[in-house]
Amino acid sequence: MEGLTTLLELDSDFIPTNEGSSLYIRPFIFASGNGFHASPADEYKFIIACAPSGSYFSGKVKVLIEQTYSRSANGGVGFAKAGGNYAGQFYPTQLAIEKGYNQVISDR
Repeated sequence: MEGLTTLLELDSDFIPTNEGSSLYIRPFIFASGNGFHASPADEYKFIIACAPSGSYFSGKVKVLIEQTYSRSANGGVGFAKAGGNYAGQFYPTQLAIEKGYNQVISDR
């Protein structure tokens, strides 16, 4: 949290102040040691990426509660912010958009 606080202080000029806008904050970590192998890494990099963002939607947002498809698989990493969790939502989101919705919330 200390690193995030320092980063936000340094980048305060980039934090949007318009209504509906935000600062997208994405912390992530990856293995950065030597080699590519199936074992725990001995070195990691921790990065916090930030980007100013406008509103994702204009006007009223219509949300569909999805009851068939799940963003995360049983036994998977749905509890974590992981890239693989996004792929499972593309198809049901497209179906929802075709029905006039802006976004999907999974009830699973």
